[in-house]
Amino acid sequence: MINKAKDEINEISSKYYIREYTPLVIILGIFQFTLIIICVLLLDLGSGLGNLN
Repeated sequence: MINKAKDEINEISSKYYIREYTPLVIILGIFQFTLIIICVLLLDLGSGLGNLN
């Protein structure tokens, strides 16, 4: 009985939080992805310039 109530509460709260935070998660994911790309490009650029000198 108690477990069933806990499951229902968890299900309701998880649905609420998923709906609430979906835009934030998407924005943070895009931001992280762009940061990784920028870092990789900077590393490639830096190693390329280092080889020229």
